[in-house]
Amino acid sequence: MDVPAGVNHPALVGLGALPAGARPRGPSPLEDPALVQRSSSLGKSVSIPEVERPKPVLIVDRPSEDESNILFVDGLPTDCTRREVAHLFRPFVGFKDLRLVHKEPRRSGDKAYALCFVEFSDAKCAGTAMEALQEYRFDERKLDGPFLKIQFARFPFRPPPAHEDRKRLSAR
Repeated sequence: MDVPAGVNHPALVGLGALPAGARPRGPSPLEDPALVQRSSSLGKSVSIPEVERPKPVLIVDRPSEDESNILFVDGLPTDCTRREVAHLFRPFVGFKDLRLVHKEPRRSGDKAYALCFVEFSDAKCAGTAMEALQEYRFDERKLDGPFLKIQFARFPFRPPPAHEDRKRLSAR
């Protein structure tokens, strides 16, 4: 239906408040001082408050200096297997690989321990797994048994203080 501007056509009646090509008279409701600033019942002037500017959002997808995509897992029983540990971490998104090394005692009096590193696709995935499994008791039948202590791996790697204490005690 080709209808020239300004022509009233019966099919177009009631579709707009103004005829085609007409302009509204008077100030815009957005510019009308009576609407923008009204007097309240208390006689005080109310105006539109300043718009609150959003604060800049920190980028949380980038890992901090302390974060890594590799976790160091301490507190594993010395007789645990790679398969057992993998069953703990495999369900987490981003799981890539697991390295488990059993350290045998070098001298009499030393204790054996397990070193474990778990690799994820990124630090965010690693952090999720760390939060979920922190202080997990590997063997629920041993109430006095160790629980997992998980931290982001730092390189060059140094064993946590608990292993250093074991070395000092055995040297005495």
